[in-house]
Amino acid sequence: MLPRWFHGYALVRKVEDDSIRWLVLRTSGGGIDLVHGPRLERESFRETATREVTWQLGLNRDSDFLVSTMATLNLEFEAVLPGTCQPQHVAVAFYPVDVYRTAVLQRLDAEPRCLWLNSAELCSGRAPGGEQLHPVTLELINRFEIVQAWQQ
Repeated sequence: MLPRWFHGYALVRKVEDDSIRWLVLRTSGGGIDLVHGPRLERESFRETATREVTWQLGLNRDSDFLVSTMATLNLEFEAVLPGTCQPQHVAVAFYPVDVYRTAVLQRLDAEPRCLWLNSAELCSGRAPGGEQLHPVTLELINRFEIVQAWQQ
């Protein structure tokens, strides 16, 4: 039996000047990554995405944001992920997340760990400051066209 890598991703987005911005978090290793986490036992991928937004961003799930009821994409496959040597049983789901209130967006804007990227920056895997997106996340985004660079 292959090792499992089951993660729920939150595609936290905001519209700014008629373009979409995607939230990434600065990591302790100097990189950046989307909000995501491992799916827990008996938890749906949507519940994982909701839990991770609540925990990682300190937001209230009842009043600050809405996780879509439908995933942008659900995937299940076997692969050798970047940074690993053995095949794994991979299952991931990407859920759009919209923040409800301007005050919450302003709080995220003021948070030093938070960074908003446009679609081209996210797909390139590099922020304007040079931080690099986690290689697994970058592989998934580009291989399965979760976000497209031309997307406004």
